[in-house]
Amino acid sequence: MQFKYVVRQFNRIRFHMGEKDSTPSIGIGVKYKDNHFVYPSPLTNYITATSTRKSKAISTQKRIANETVWFLNYCIKNIEYNDDFTILKDKGLYGLDLSHGANYISYLTAKTRKGNLIPNGVYESEKFLIRFYEWLNGENIISIPELEDIEKDTSPFDDKELGTEYPSRGEHIPNKIVDFGDNRLLLTYKFIKIAEIVSPEIALGICFQFFGGVRRSEVVNLTKRSFKRPTYNDKTLNRQQTLLLVIKNNQELLFPDKANHTHEQVKRPRKQSVMPFKIVSDVLRRHKNQLSLLEQRGKIKNRKALFVDYKTGETLSGLQYHRRFNKVKQAFLEQLAQEQHIDFDVLNEEKWSTHIGRGVFTNILLDRGADIVSTAIARGDKTIDTVIKYVDHRRALGYTQDAINQLSADLKKEKEQVKKAFENGIANITLEDIHWEGGF
Repeated sequence: MQFKYVVRQFNRIRFHMGEKDSTPSIGIGVKYKDNHFVYPSPLTNYITATSTRKSKAISTQKRIANETVWFLNYCIKNIEYNDDFTILKDKGLYGLDLSHGANYISYLTAKTRKGNLIPNGVYESEKFLIRFYEWLNGENIISIPELEDIEKDTSPFDDKELGTEYPSRGEHIPNKIVDFGDNRLLLTYKFIKIAEIVSPEIALGICFQFFGGVRRSEVVNLTKRSFKRPTYNDKTLNRQQTLLLVIKNNQELLFPDKANHTHEQVKRPRKQSVMPFKIVSDVLRRHKNQLSLLEQRGKIKNRKALFVDYKTGETLSGLQYHRRFNKVKQAFLEQLAQEQHIDFDVLNEEKWSTHIGRGVFTNILLDRGADIVSTAIARGDKTIDTVIKYVDHRRALGYTQDAINQLSADLKKEKEQVKKAFENGIANITLEDIHWEGGF
């Protein structure tokens, strides 16, 4: 292969009324073997049309670009070995048809048999592939009538004549947990306490993740002004009053010299409420006191930042936060091992990282009487379907798939309610509908 497609991040420059606007974006380039240059590809227009123009998060742009590049490089490699791909040598993208996509899906299915890919990954890749083919068809680069009227939840590649092979959807047992299980509250309390010892600069962020469902990238984007007043005053944080966070992209304020913001991209700008547990207000007070002390010593490099490295005073990036979280996780597991805790084996053997906080938040709400709709709104989700993915599989035995499907079918009105809240950027916890007895 003389060349390959690659994914690169760049700053998209625009001018509005004479003012320069620079936006981190993802593009597709071409890299040849005989040099180190990456040449821009017109396929970047696909990323722009499907994600950048619609203000998709940079992580979403990157996912779309990666899926596209993996397929295209698969096609390039097969030109030498598969007669079905020879036409691409002369025609390039103009020679693509459904058989090439079908071959790719079958190739991914073969990877699942070797354990290199989970079955669900094949179906996710197929969705991206369909979207790419639809765009090519709409741009008149290819001409495939089957792509013009595709019904929802159907695939033009799922055709006996194409011979596409698919993996079984039901065989995979997930090895990544989304929650701490039945002891989630006590374990979360322990996790936060250990964080205050091992990596105190992120203890407040962990509170926001586990008691507010805030993502890692959203945590590091918070500033000292990200609290809706007067809730920034810790005296107002009692058992019946939530802390409200204003979540939005603050990269230009907090990371002005950082070129790549992949780990700091906010997925859902919104107003996010945090559960009114006493531990949240306690950690917030200690965090504020530490920032004040560092400011007095002149160590803070960016006075707008809420999360900084206590030693250097630099704003914490998403990657730095992730590394500190893993240090806390290791100390947490060591503590559980010493205690011979009943949940140690599961938490030690299964995969989990910062995103588990969102799952714990979801299951705490469900445990305390919140319905699916209220939980979706509190999480800032667009649909109720996403909530189901975060229900701990150990408790999911109590929810049959038939019941979930029936719930989705019967909640058209409630779905509209969730969608409206999402579009308004609201993720509030309705306290009167949720039982808070026994909080920390």
